[in-house]
Amino acid sequence: MTPQFEGAYNITAYVPPKPGEENVQNNVASTTVYAVAPLRVAVLGDYNSQLTNLLKWFALTAEERGWDIMGEIKNYNAVIVNNPGDPGRSLFLAFLEEADKNRVGLIFTSSWPGENASYGISLLQWYLGDPQGSGMRLWVWFNLLSGFEGSSNF
Repeated sequence: MTPQFEGAYNITAYVPPKPGEENVQNNVASTTVYAVAPLRVAVLGDYNSQLTNLLKWFALTAEERGWDIMGEIKNYNAVIVNNPGDPGRSLFLAFLEEADKNRVGLIFTSSWPGENASYGISLLQWYLGDPQGSGMRLWVWFNLLSGFEGSSNF
């Protein structure tokens, strides 16, 4: 049976005792299962549908969206802000307010080339000043150092 409504369901399994069976306490088992609606996730700026397909693989309801999500953000549990392009300060701040008002979780990503591209973390940096930086400079520094591994000066 597939539950049609969210809630707690008690499931009981019973096996009739075999003729002559003396211990019948293990012939019944019960457990409670919880049915919940699947999470609905929107992905802004999804390169080749990679995040959307990954979420769907994990049985989540996911779809690609753009900045036109504003009027429909309440229909989602979470929005992943990946690399959606720069909407401008006023639209980005309105997006944050709308998500907060509707209790929609926001996930901001970052990637190469980092702070100069309009990834989610970059938008937070540009328009809120937080976080103050990203690990991009550190990553470049480690890659530069890795070229010196065989050097006697390292």
